[in-house]
Amino acid sequence: MTDPQLSIIIVNFNTKDDCVQCIQSVRDRITEIPYEVIVSDNGSSDGSAAAIREKFPWVTLIENRQNLGFGRANNIGAEHARGDVLFFLNPDTVIDHGIGLMYGYLKEHRDAGMIGPLVSDQNNKTSLFYPPVYSHLFLQITDLIAAPAARLVMTWKKYRYSRSIARQATFETGCIIGCAMMFRKDAYDAIRGFDGGIFMYGEEFDVCRRLRETGYRVMVFSRSRIIHFGGHSTKQIPPDFILRIGAQSLKRLLKKHFPRTWQIRYTIETLTHIRQALSACSKVVVRTLARSDTGANLAYARSHLRQYRLMREILREKE
Repeated sequence: MTDPQLSIIIVNFNTKDDCVQCIQSVRDRITEIPYEVIVSDNGSSDGSAAAIREKFPWVTLIENRQNLGFGRANNIGAEHARGDVLFFLNPDTVIDHGIGLMYGYLKEHRDAGMIGPLVSDQNNKTSLFYPPVYSHLFLQITDLIAAPAARLVMTWKKYRYSRSIARQATFETGCIIGCAMMFRKDAYDAIRGFDGGIFMYGEEFDVCRRLRETGYRVMVFSRSRIIHFGGHSTKQIPPDFILRIGAQSLKRLLKKHFPRTWQIRYTIETLTHIRQALSACSKVVVRTLARSDTGANLAYARSHLRQYRLMREILREKE
């Protein structure tokens, strides 16, 4: 497009087939507004760049020499954007419908800085997302000492979201799902884009919180929908490395947004893993007495203990 209004930015890392499918869905489903597609490729070695050049020569392809992480690669893509609305889309997504309507809502409501579509998995199950537990200290403490009570609160939040979705309402939220985030360009510029210091995980909480602090609203548009297959990039990365990235991102987010209470919040998160490990161990005892298979519960307990040790290690690290 010579004069795109919507810039669709996709960060790709070794997800060639997914990325091709995603771009094809953009081509098939977005017909009502002029757009451009920008792929910021994080040093893929699976032939992604060649496949995109061959199948979609009109796509702007940026070939980063290494994996820069989600935020930095998105910021690089945004530097090449010509549209007044930026749509950051994961490669493991497929557009179903309504992106043009979502774009129209964002253009008409200047107080909305970001908007997200309804997100479903391949089994048509809708994903519900809201600010994570660590953003509410009281709820975080409740989750640690009385998990069922915390689950009641979360169930109530899910019920409210489901009601809004059933009415096909557009509603304000604290945080949207990070696989499909549509920004007003001026709102994106106001917060200076993504935090390049967060390699992966938690970016949606960070940008949504900063937008709200700047005075913009964060919205969910229930009349648009994408399908998110999820986790395809991370499957290629060693599990311990993923755990470390997640723990480091959490520490940075908490220090950034909760400077007075970040250590308390981080420590509670580490203790939550101990609670979950103990819960899994109790199930192992019950299943052993019942002569049932204990493998899954043992693996679950070990993973939480590993996460606990790793988080304690990162807590002590100096930045």
